[in-house]
Amino acid sequence: MDEKNMESRGITSTSAFPARFVIILAIAIFTAEALVMLFLHMRSAIWNVESNHMIEGILDATLLIVITIPALFFFMFRPMKAMAQKQASTDDAIRSITQRVIRDTGKKYLRSLSKNMSIILDMDYILIARIDDLAEYKAHTIALYGGGGFMDNFSYGLRGTPCDNVAGQTARVYPHGIQQMFPEDTMLVDMGVDGYVGAPLFDYGLNPIGIIVGLSRKPIEDSERVMSIFQLYALRAATELERMTADRKLEEIILERTRALSETNMALTKEVLARARAESRLSELLKGREVLIREV
Repeated sequence: MDEKNMESRGITSTSAFPARFVIILAIAIFTAEALVMLFLHMRSAIWNVESNHMIEGILDATLLIVITIPALFFFMFRPMKAMAQKQASTDDAIRSITQRVIRDTGKKYLRSLSKNMSIILDMDYILIARIDDLAEYKAHTIALYGGGGFMDNFSYGLRGTPCDNVAGQTARVYPHGIQQMFPEDTMLVDMGVDGYVGAPLFDYGLNPIGIIVGLSRKPIEDSERVMSIFQLYALRAATELERMTADRKLEEIILERTRALSETNMALTKEVLARARAESRLSELLKGREVLIREV
């Protein structure tokens, strides 16, 4: 797997640093040892054997120190420092987002999340979409933030879009060149998008229910960090989306039962009125009968 494909899947090459360090250090040591042996061989006619062994030991130790210290710095300490800084940056972003959305729930939470992720992660657009049925290949946005404000929600087809590779599957990041990768997705062109990151949303039964997506007009820097943050908040977003879905279904049940109860009440009211009219008619007939009896 080449570096570009690794990055497009959110895979980092930082794990290669220890192996790279060992390989380069081994090559350097063997090269240094060969140079020492060559030097001693050229000087063997001048120095005695004991002197050669002592000088060889001193040169080996010196070369080992000279080679190891820079190698440790460039291939272990510096990458470890970069990783620590990256983790600190990730922690700061997570802390900032969490502090701003922690009190919100439901749709308010999803809207607040899209806004703050856009601002803190420097993404031009953040959208959270509901997918009612993957077979329909359609997503319906319920929170969309971009251009410094909330935008109107809309529905779009998944086929031929990067979201098709995310919904119901796994998180993916395409740091740049997204338009060339998905030429059928004209919305990317209209929005001027260059970088894409998305994570799927699942309910408690691991059924796909939506996606959370970030769109950038410029290449996404540190794509692994950005994707890890999306994966983290996808869990809470899925919980809130599932709650909204459950509330919506409960409201539909309540409305349906209320409608049925209203229809039953109307039927009972009509029946009571019909009986009242019938009783009134019967009473009038009885009164008329009594009048006729008296006359007779």
